[in-house]
Amino acid sequence: RPGAGACGTRVRCLAGPRRIPRQARSRETVEAILDAAAFLLETEGFRAASTNAIARRAGVSIGSLYQFFASREEVFRALLDRHGAEVRACVARVLASPSGGEEPPARILVRLLRELVRMHRGRPVLAHAMATQLAHLATEAARREEGACMDALAARVAAGLAVPHVAARAWMAVELTAAMAHRLAHDPPSAIPEGELLGAFEGLLAGLLGAGAPGGHDGDL
Repeated sequence: RPGAGACGTRVRCLAGPRRIPRQARSRETVEAILDAAAFLLETEGFRAASTNAIARRAGVSIGSLYQFFASREEVFRALLDRHGAEVRACVARVLASPSGGEEPPARILVRLLRELVRMHRGRPVLAHAMATQLAHLATEAARREEGACMDALAARVAAGLAVPHVAARAWMAVELTAAMAHRLAHDPPSAIPEGELLGAFEGLLAGLLGAGAPGGHDGDL
């Protein structure tokens, strides 16, 4: 089972504020700043989201913002890190579910796909803006953390499979799931029902991982 360093639920900021918020009031201030940055990114875009605008939206002084973040880039890196922690927590919840040990790996990945798409569809404009406007701010540490989570998930998928090239198949299954989550969250095909997509995707994964044909999916995400 993945630990906090892989897909665990511990939330930590990889870029890190310049001052660590240890008291409840400080943590609330940082969360308000990140929430304000998310709102401005969603409604006005990255270029318009200055530190002054973020502080004004958060209801804090610009001095308070600079206590925790040296620049707006650091604010948005922290926002990316918070989102990454939420994704890793989602993965950990799916893997830790009581039925996780008995489900076929293909079905676990489809269940994870559902959860990831549902999470991103809660604020689709924000999710798209983070993926497109903030990509240049991703840190090497964040990429390593994401890679560790993906590797841990692939190892979980591979465990117990008795097929040739099991590590390669598990890695491809995880990468395909991540790609599907991105596409369905941001630009789903309008002509194909989601239930049909899920059933077809589970069948593809089952074939890749050497499992039998799955049942259908009639419902939407």
